[in-house]
Amino acid sequence: MVAASLLEVNPFDEPEAIDARQLTSRLLDGYRQTRQLPSAPGAVAPTDPAIVKHVAAAKPRDYLAICAFFQPTPERDSLLESIRTLCRDRLRLATTLGYGPRCLLATGQLHKGGAPTGVFLQLGASVLADLPVPDEPFTFGVLRDAQGLGDLEALQARGRRVLRVELGPDPDAGLASLLQTLGALGQ
Repeated sequence: MVAASLLEVNPFDEPEAIDARQLTSRLLDGYRQTRQLPSAPGAVAPTDPAIVKHVAAAKPRDYLAICAFFQPTPERDSLLESIRTLCRDRLRLATTLGYGPRCLLATGQLHKGGAPTGVFLQLGASVLADLPVPDEPFTFGVLRDAQGLGDLEALQARGRRVLRVELGPDPDAGLASLLQTLGALGQ
């Protein structure tokens, strides 16, 4: 509660986090009809120089939030930590890192309802192996992707500085490319 107060977030009232859930429900309703999710607007590849420009636009007292919407592995943890620390050290920013959708529960209200000091990198990857959600026409991967798109839309609706990076079918290779791209920060 003390940390939430310092961050100007009411931990007992999460209207912005609820909005992201409603956007996700709308996306899943659309999926039930069309059997596809929309593409993420403005998404870029991990080699796109726009990523460096986006992250480097952070100002003093901003923070960088990295939210990865794909299956965690020890290798991915290591690559994500390298990306986070590179950004922290080169830009002298506070950084956060989390896997979606669980990062939405932990920090969703701060990202969307707190002070507008966040710079967001949302990372997505194609789902290759997946499991069906019982009694639904979609899989857990589709559910996760809808949650990422819902969060992206909620951040954009609030004017937050967010960029979606699509890593492709091999998240490890995509993360390695992203790390190489971000190597240009501060140089």
